[in-house]
Amino acid sequence: MKSTDNPAIEQGASAAEVDALVGRLPSGATDHTASVAFDSHPHTQKFWSTVLQVGLYVLAGETVATMIYCALTPHGSHRILIFSIALCATLAVAVTVPFVQHIASTVWRSDIAFVWTLAAGLVATLSAHLDGGIDSPLIFMLILPIASAAIALPTRKVAICGVATFAELSYIFLSDQFRHLRTSDTAIFATALLGLTIFAVVASAARTRRQNEESQLRSTLSVLARTDTLTKCLNHGAFYERLDAEVNRALRQDESLSLLMIDVDLFKSFNDAHGHVAGDEVLTRIGTTLREVSRNFDVVGRVGGDEFAVVLPTSGGADAATIAERVRRALVSTAGPPVTASVGFATLSDARPTAKELVRAADSCLYEMKLLGSGRRSVDSQEDPASRRGDESETTTADAELRRVKEHVREIERASAEALSILDAYQSTTTVGLGFSDTECRMLRINPMLAELHGGYAKDQIGRTIQEIVPDLWPQLEPLYRSVIDTGTPVINQEVSGETAAEPGVLHTWLTNLYPVTIEEEIIGVGTVVVDISDQKRLFESQVRLNRSVVAALAGAVEMRDPYTSGHEHRVAQISGLIAKELHLEVSEIESIELAAEIHDVGKLGLPAELLSRPGKLTAEEMALIRTHAQIGSDMLGRVGFPECARQMVLQHHERLDGSGYPQGLQGEHIKIGSRIIAVADVFDAMFSDRPYRPSLTIEKVLGELRSGSGVLYDPSVVLTFLELWETGRITS
Repeated sequence: MKSTDNPAIEQGASAAEVDALVGRLPSGATDHTASVAFDSHPHTQKFWSTVLQVGLYVLAGETVATMIYCALTPHGSHRILIFSIALCATLAVAVTVPFVQHIASTVWRSDIAFVWTLAAGLVATLSAHLDGGIDSPLIFMLILPIASAAIALPTRKVAICGVATFAELSYIFLSDQFRHLRTSDTAIFATALLGLTIFAVVASAARTRRQNEESQLRSTLSVLARTDTLTKCLNHGAFYERLDAEVNRALRQDESLSLLMIDVDLFKSFNDAHGHVAGDEVLTRIGTTLREVSRNFDVVGRVGGDEFAVVLPTSGGADAATIAERVRRALVSTAGPPVTASVGFATLSDARPTAKELVRAADSCLYEMKLLGSGRRSVDSQEDPASRRGDESETTTADAELRRVKEHVREIERASAEALSILDAYQSTTTVGLGFSDTECRMLRINPMLAELHGGYAKDQIGRTIQEIVPDLWPQLEPLYRSVIDTGTPVINQEVSGETAAEPGVLHTWLTNLYPVTIEEEIIGVGTVVVDISDQKRLFESQVRLNRSVVAALAGAVEMRDPYTSGHEHRVAQISGLIAKELHLEVSEIESIELAAEIHDVGKLGLPAELLSRPGKLTAEEMALIRTHAQIGSDMLGRVGFPECARQMVLQHHERLDGSGYPQGLQGEHIKIGSRIIAVADVFDAMFSDRPYRPSLTIEKVLGELRSGSGVLYDPSVVLTFLELWETGRITS
């Protein structure tokens, strides 16, 4: 069967629809499937959605009117029953309304609307029967089902609704014990129903005919938009759209895919010699020949003036070579003016499995064949022997070069296969998520671990974009991938947080590493290495909370021991945090500085309480004892496993740049930056607060002390930052 004989292509179906139709369905199923493809047109679905909504609202209005009627008229057991029936119908409508869009997109929507229409007629019939028969006002609701059917249902179903309505009217009439008094009224109502039914059938027939004409016109326009009018093959845009779909399908199903590129030899010279009309006839003949020799599921397209292409699904390199030779011979043997064509082919690469790369490889092979003269040999028999010997000499040289190139390619492919084998083994056993995506962020390789993190199976994610796989995480991932693709710089240990489809509501954190993958200095994709650190993150956060709880308890204990310095440590922590942020330190370092500042005087718990609160000047021995609090605090924190960086800050917060501090007499850069920050904050708050042995100093003296000690006792950058914060009002008294 020719490839263009398929109804899907004749009707101009989209690439996705052709993918589902061509060569993948029994021959008897294609017509129905093509009609379904049109039936799923957005305009059609919008029409059905509107119709179904209107029908439901009319039914709801009918049932609400019935309930109001029952409430306003004399009560009785039959009124309660009618009210209950109407209430149930109203609830059914309320439950159905949210699903209208989904129903409108199914192939059963007409049948569902037909059942609703019949059900509405039965409700109206039962209500009228219970309410007194022909004399009941509810009998007029029998008109609504026929009117609704005329709007959307096919002619046959409209006629069935009309017959059903007459049957319902007959039932009401025959069950009415006073029917002999209401014969004339019944006849008049029946006549009106008959006229309405005839009008509904005629309107439905006209609407159906108009929809069929629109469907045929839309199908014709779709074919014209996708088909090359001269050769009846797919045009350039439609062919490459289909090629992309076939590449994605091959990746998803792990199948081979090959591409033929066919170019007419010396076509310009042929046009100059025989005229453009003859050239058009040759192109038409080539298109026909390609469709005839291709398989029913191959895709034939005209991609240029004299260039054709054929997509070969499920075909590897050997099959492509065989088909390419069959195509070349078939083109040579066609009737008409002598013309040949060169055929190049390529198979989808594991290293660069993209449509662009497949076309590039097939084009390269095509030019190679033109260089060897493969397509012209059949028409070169009229050349003189000397000329032929010259060609043979050139061909021999080209053959030798081609053999060297092919041997080099085989060596590369062998090394690539070995590397892929190792990678496959590693992917199947590792506990780390591994993946490879192309420059369009489409996942080409993915191991089970990463697929599970994404919430699915690896085979379902191959060929899909990362945005499609994890749409919620894409806003975080997109700038990272774009950065790697645009700059070639890897992204190392970037934390990405979010939920997965497998565990909605559970926050996960992944340590993400992205590496550019290059071939000959060209970036062809991004390698992904992902580690789920959710458990470690939660453990770390719990440890942080525990540390802060311990800090709060220790700070409270210090204040109880030294009530004169109440609030001092908290103020020092606030000031230290502001200075650290202004110096643009790392977030983790800022947190450590604030943590250490909150308990920088914890060592005072090891000193006598009366010494801390004694008024007046301390003796040299007492000051020496006081100065041991930094070492005592460091030792206490070390015994409880406190973070080392914070413990060192507590130990060094009384060190000074010139080495005059304690307990170790450190100088300059040997003092941690956090300790230098805490030192400035501590001195400021201590001098600006009352102490048992002296009153607080004025702000001028405090700032003067910091300025005079800058570069000698205190870090000048820290002092400068503190002064800027004070002058701008971000640090206050």
